[in-house]
Amino acid sequence: MHKNHWSNADFFTKANLVHAYTHKNWQSDVPLHSHEFYELNIVLNGSGTHTLGDSCISVRPGDVFVIPPSVKHTYAPDEALDIYHVLIQTEFLLRYFDDLNTLPGFKTLFEIEPTLRETTGSSFFLHLNVSERREIQAEIDKIAAAQANGQFGYQNLTTLYLICILSMKMHARNQITEKEASATLTVMHTIEYIQNHLEQKLTVAHLAALAAMSEATYNRHFKKLLRAAPAEYIQNCRIQKAKRLLAEKKHTKTEIAMLCGFYDISHMNKYL
Repeated sequence: MHKNHWSNADFFTKANLVHAYTHKNWQSDVPLHSHEFYELNIVLNGSGTHTLGDSCISVRPGDVFVIPPSVKHTYAPDEALDIYHVLIQTEFLLRYFDDLNTLPGFKTLFEIEPTLRETTGSSFFLHLNVSERREIQAEIDKIAAAQANGQFGYQNLTTLYLICILSMKMHARNQITEKEASATLTVMHTIEYIQNHLEQKLTVAHLAALAAMSEATYNRHFKKLLRAAPAEYIQNCRIQKAKRLLAEKKHTKTEIAMLCGFYDISHMNKYL
């Protein structure tokens, strides 16, 4: 069965926030589709291409992709693909966000890299070697077993651990490739800085200094990566953070405005 857009009701019950399965022997193209949940994919076997938004990237065993909600994507197999899927409701990330947010590599894995891949086709996604795939497969088996047995609390914890492992591997990967000192990686680090300091005043001058670039050079590389100016990206990040904090209902609107870098409630309300 194919749909252009999949909802939470298509895969989840009231009891589970995660749905995991392996799509084996995938041999035919599927039209672009989207969903209202996050999707974590790990390519186990085969080859082909992955399309996300307007970009199309070749895939091989060990490639890891995160597809955010409402973003259209699909795979086109060249050689029959086996792909492990972990579907994750937004509520799951909200529940564990405070812990996940402290993980090096989490924001890059779930937010920054998918955005770069969608807008520019940049291939900064995570790739697992053979030994790493064996390690991950052990966690995949635990998640699948917990789902089959209706142990959804344990499934949440094993999924959380899987995300932790992958986030740390993403962070380690970027530490290695940082030695190449490419402009893209340098700007990526400032993007992560932005997301970790939204409550502060963020200027292009300061971000350019962090990147050791002139403001003009930084602006050029930033726009090339994200197809948006730094100020536009910062504002969007603040809006998304405000929406998440409002949904959590842990803070007053005044506190949320301050935590997100808005001047006051009225300033925040203009964008929500």
